[in-house]
Amino acid sequence: MRRRLFFLSVLAALLLAVLVIAPSAAQPAAAAAPMPPTYLLADMVTLDRAYIAALAVTSLEKLEPSQKSMAILVPTWAAFQAKYIGSNPADPQWRPDFDAVNDMIGRADEIVRANSGLVAAHDELEDVRITLMGLRERNGLTYYVDHLTRFHEPMEAIVLAAKGKTPQTLSAADLDVIQSHLPAARSIWADVTAAPFDAALFGFAPEKQAAMQKQLSAESAALSQLQAALDAGDTPAIIQRAVALKPAFSVLFMLFGDFDVLS
Repeated sequence: MRRRLFFLSVLAALLLAVLVIAPSAAQPAAAAAPMPPTYLLADMVTLDRAYIAALAVTSLEKLEPSQKSMAILVPTWAAFQAKYIGSNPADPQWRPDFDAVNDMIGRADEIVRANSGLVAAHDELEDVRITLMGLRERNGLTYYVDHLTRFHEPMEAIVLAAKGKTPQTLSAADLDVIQSHLPAARSIWADVTAAPFDAALFGFAPEKQAAMQKQLSAESAALSQLQAALDAGDTPAIIQRAVALKPAFSVLFMLFGDFDVLS
């Protein structure tokens, strides 16, 4: 009887390590999150390659690339959804999140097909990454791109507060937005630069890894320069450095998309 109980306990542990159904709330406080199966991470990477390309080109309001990107994203998402929507019954929000993402992508596709405002399609797609990040975090799944998604919110708030402003039009409220969001942005960025990165999983050859490192360094410098401008009370530099947070991050994020198929 003891041997049988031991065998069953080992089998249960192995199944727990393989299945992606382990909410973080069920883990002891000091336990590390279980590593998700490699095939799930690989499928997430494939989905993001299609998704990030569509997110980027719809923001540029280019119709033909947007149509091409959605023609790739829609079936890529459909395959991912069919494979994983029923894989985690332990999380009651798992299926609703999949349904929500499916609706977002469906609405974006309809907008692109009708050419009825590509920015609206982009806005629909923006929430996809937020929803999937929440799904992964809730279930203890560590995924590198989520670090970039977390950084995007405070970074974007800073950029929008300074964009189009002059030293005369930058208000006290604008300055407060920049000052209040910068600590969070720097803290999250520290996580970005410290997080392990699996170049093989993401298909980053040495040349692409070098490009990634270049943008990581550029963003780190931009954050430090903005902090220095704030410390000095240099309003023109604050505006310039705040807006300068966007370019390096955008290039970095787009490295995870597949744009070659759109040319």
